[in-house]
Amino acid sequence: MKIPELYSYFKDKGMSEGNKEEYSWIHEPQKVFKLSEREQINIIQNDLINKNGKSIPFTYGNQRYVSISSVKEATKTSEVEKKIKQ
Repeated sequence: MKIPELYSYFKDKGMSEGNKEEYSWIHEPQKVFKLSEREQINIIQNDLINKNGKSIPFTYGNQRYVSISSVKEATKTSEVEKKIKQ
């Protein structure tokens, strides 16, 4: 869809003009990011555990940003975590 078509769509749904406060993002410029192609990586075993000895997800408690090279080289989540802390 092009911008005029999107605007018409939102207007038809009652999401513009009359409801400017709730849908103010419609009238503001937005950034668009083009993602790269999907990267093939190895299977990474989750070996992280909490203080009670139970398995926990790698992203437990906070969002993680990891370089693709760190993920490609790792075979366990603990290896990725070490690279983040370096």
